Amino acid sequence: MKLLSATLALLVTSSAFAGLLIEPYVGYASLKGSGTANVIGLGEGEIEETTAKGVAYGGRLGYGVGPIGAGVDFMTSSLDDDGDDTKLTNLGAFAAVGLGPVRFWGTYIFSSKYELTSGDFDGTAFEGAGVKAGLGWQILPLLSLNLEYMALNQDEVEESDVLDEIDFDQKGFMISISIPFVI
Repeated sequence: MKLLSATLALLVTSSAFAGLLIEPYVGYASLKGSGTANVIGLGEGEIEETTAKGVAYGGRLGYGVGPIGAGVDFMTSSLDDDGDDTKLTNLGAFAAVGLGPVRFWGTYIFSSKYELTSGDFDGTAFEGAGVKAGLGWQILPLLSLNLEYMALNQDEVEESDVLDEIDFDQKGFMISISIPFVI
């Protein structure tokens, strides 16, 4: 009974706080990718499994009321994909819940763009969508350590001289630090 009372008191008390949620972040992402591509003149073939790793940064901007928040999440990154330079940019909508020092959130990524900036397919860009699920732990008053799982699917060729169809899946994790605060 005491635990229930304390939990309700925290939720009721924290619901008095509301405002603009701003959370910049920087981290390290590692994604494995595979799929199929239709190469112009050669037909459809399997894409060898790739591993893209590198620095990612972005932020969440939204509105928070007590332990609940929602808004937009923007992320961009410079990744090394098995020796080729790539850029991943995601834009999505998130919903978050905070329980004391622990936060959970989910993001629907409605725009995911994967650009190859060096190598054999330099200048090629794919687009698609995906999801992200995150867990954050507030280690200091304005510093959070976060772990996120991403599952993306790029299924549209935006720019390419050699590809006309793509179905490329990427799955992986990002570890990051962020500064979440409500104004």
